[in-house]
Amino acid sequence: MHRLPIESDSYFNSYGHVPERFRRFLIPSARYHFSSDGANDMLDMNISLDGFSIWIHYLWLKGDILLQPFNTKDTFALHFWLARSIPAKLRDLGLVDVADCILFFLKAMEHAAWAASGISLSMHINVDPYNLVPLSTEFPQLAFLKNLPAYTNSTPINPMPFSISAVNFRILKRILHCRYIGIFSECYLRRNCVSLYTNYLKELSTEVAQIVMLEEDRRKLYRILQFVGSHPEMVVSHEYLAERFHINIITMRVGFEQEFHVSLFDFVQQERMNKAFSLLMNYSIDDIARKLGYPATFLFSADFEMFYGRDPRQLQMAQ
Repeated sequence: MHRLPIESDSYFNSYGHVPERFRRFLIPSARYHFSSDGANDMLDMNISLDGFSIWIHYLWLKGDILLQPFNTKDTFALHFWLARSIPAKLRDLGLVDVADCILFFLKAMEHAAWAASGISLSMHINVDPYNLVPLSTEFPQLAFLKNLPAYTNSTPINPMPFSISAVNFRILKRILHCRYIGIFSECYLRRNCVSLYTNYLKELSTEVAQIVMLEEDRRKLYRILQFVGSHPEMVVSHEYLAERFHINIITMRVGFEQEFHVSLFDFVQQERMNKAFSLLMNYSIDDIARKLGYPATFLFSADFEMFYGRDPRQLQMAQ
């Protein structure tokens, strides 16, 4: 049996316990727990942040093995299955399909064990119930969190799992590949957690306008996503994108948010700020502002501080 930590402050061992062949998966700012019975290998990682707790689970299972999830404190867990879906059991609900994306409230307890096999990668971003109000105050886009009821049993918030959008895949991959340390890691990962919860809450709401899209237009939206992700500095306006990809501007704006659960404006800003962060260690603030197409450095600095909650010059000086 493998104990699968959902939230815990003590379930860790040292870097030396991780075999050489698995160390390429390690995130420098994480705590690790590696276990193996000779046939089955399991690597759990945790990164504790201000208001959030990131957990990553790699499972390489050659035969059926019992997984025993547990958490030592009540928590909300925004869960993503990135490779292979494994049905899970909650003591209060029985079998629950946790494919793709689902938000759970989980009571502090040993959850029901279930048999699993194969290779799996899952992640969850946890929030302590006591942090719901402070987080929703700091980030107004998370205001829905403070209105969640006081649950007495473990339960999924969205009983039907959501698909992981292409935008969220980009964010999750950034977490998995994060090699920043110290204050850079804290700032970068925390903002990515905010983005994941923001996108989830937008999908959970019923306020997003719905349109019927042609398959051709949907393909164009994915091309727009790839273009913005690679060249955010080139996006001077929505009109520019609509003209470049030959798509009606209303279809583009509404369709993008419907497909990816984030507005086009917010996605462009997300990608621009991600590129800014990657440049921060090697370029001056003035150079970064120019590379991203800002007419003035102070405008870039204001956007950066609004997005990450830190002044870029102070962050750069702290490296």
